Amino acid sequence: MPQKDKVLIIPSTNKQIRAQEILHQYKKDVIGDALKGTVEKIDPKELHSEIVEYVPEDCMKILQSSGIRDENFFALPCILKKNPKMLGYYRLLMGISEKQFYSSATGLSQFNCMEEKGVIPNCKNTSCIQELCKAINGAMQEFLKELKKDCLSQDVSDFPIMTLGVYVDGVWRNFIGANAANNVFNAIKNIVNEKKIKISENNEKVCTFTNKKGKKFSINLASDPDVSIYANDSKLLCIEIKGGQDVANVHNRAGEAEKSHQKAKKSGWKHKWTVIYLSKLQTSQQSKLRVESPTTDEWFDVNEICCESGTSYNSFKEKILKIFEL
Repeated sequence: MPQKDKVLIIPSTNKQIRAQEILHQYKKDVIGDALKGTVEKIDPKELHSEIVEYVPEDCMKILQSSGIRDENFFALPCILKKNPKMLGYYRLLMGISEKQFYSSATGLSQFNCMEEKGVIPNCKNTSCIQELCKAINGAMQEFLKELKKDCLSQDVSDFPIMTLGVYVDGVWRNFIGANAANNVFNAIKNIVNEKKIKISENNEKVCTFTNKKGKKFSINLASDPDVSIYANDSKLLCIEIKGGQDVANVHNRAGEAEKSHQKAKKSGWKHKWTVIYLSKLQTSQQSKLRVESPTTDEWFDVNEICCESGTSYNSFKEKILKIFEL
């Protein structure tokens, strides 16, 4: 008997939509033409004077041979004073995250206000911006010497975008963590909508509909449980949603889900599911989660459910349709 053709499913583009928003904001404030626009407002004599003072001569030669302007690689006080947000450009160029850069360990935490708010910090040392540039340029000097010189101009242009890409990934994960319950709730509603079922009530917290067999279902976004589904007012399914993205605490989150499910079991819930971070866990770690929450009937990956794509999401969708008898 011939096999049925496998349905091709393209993963969600939601992350890239968020990435575009971040990219446009950074292009406005930090990368792209932001540096050029800042330099145009500075007296050329002042700019040249500081280049001579703050850019090592051997590095000047490397940049000149690659067609790169000195200020596109080395930080200058006149630039940071004219536009404090440009500190973010040099940070991105070096490939350093905000968390790493603006920490107490580096002594740079006081300068976070420059990139974040565009203001110079109230330093006790009046030459703090000059010292900041010297520190950055010391790192830049070593950085430049280690870089391959082929296509250096294009690479220098691309480096901030590459660092920004890592930042976007972190922002997306935090977004999923903070909004996981809401995203799972919406994913369930979207599954119902695909079946073109008439919905009698639909808002940010409740979705109510009746299937073709005349059974009334209510999907509820609340807490304890995070998402609940009633069938003809009886407790059908409760879903515990743990959006945290750190692997270290995944077992603690599973324990929290178990406590909630034990309570749900006593309250009469028929099915008890857990949506949690699974995608990068080893098989042994996933098996341990099942031991830590034996009351959980089904496990699903929070990232895939929120993005509405992937193997875990496909399984989730299949079981949701079965729950609703659609």
